[in-house]
Amino acid sequence: MTRTAELGRDYRFRVAADDGAGNAAQSTTDPLRARRRESTSSLIQTSAGWKTVAVSEASGGSLLRSKLPGAAASITFTGRSVAWVAGVGPGAGRARMMVDEVDAGVVDLGAPAGGSRRLVFVRSWETDARHRIEIVVLDGSVRRPVTIDAFVVLRGVAGS
Repeated sequence: MTRTAELGRDYRFRVAADDGAGNAAQSTTDPLRARRRESTSSLIQTSAGWKTVAVSEASGGSLLRSKLPGAAASITFTGRSVAWVAGVGPGAGRARMMVDEVDAGVVDLGAPAGGSRRLVFVRSWETDARHRIEIVVLDGSVRRPVTIDAFVVLRGVAGS
C-alpha cells in the first residue's frame, strides 16, 4: 500500500492479518509525523563548492547545487526514516551516500527525462534515533551537477 502524507500531520498505521486457520492479528504504529527540511535549513551543513540557486520548481523555491567533486553536504536528525529530495534529468551527476559514516552506495541523478522533487534516496530504521546522512559529489562538472532540494524526516510524535 502507498499512502501520501501531508507534512506536519500525525499519522498512525494499522496492519491486520488473518491466516487460513481463522486466527487474526493486528498492530498499530505509534503516531508518526513527516517534516521537510528545505535546502536553506541551518540543519544542512555544506563544505565548499555548494551554492544556493533559485529554482521555481524546487519545493522551497531554491536548491543547493554543486559541481565540485568531493563537495559534501550533511544533515543530522532524529527520526526513523529520511529521504533526499532532488531533481533528476539528462546530465545530472552522481553522489556517494554515507549513512552514520557507513558507505550506503551511489545515487545517480541522471535520467532520460527531467523531473523535480523526486525522492532519490530513502533510508529507514525500526525506531527513532539520531542519524547523519552525507552526500558527497562524485563526478560533478559544468554538465553533471548534484542538487539537494530538501530532506524529509519521519519521526515518532513524542508524548502520544
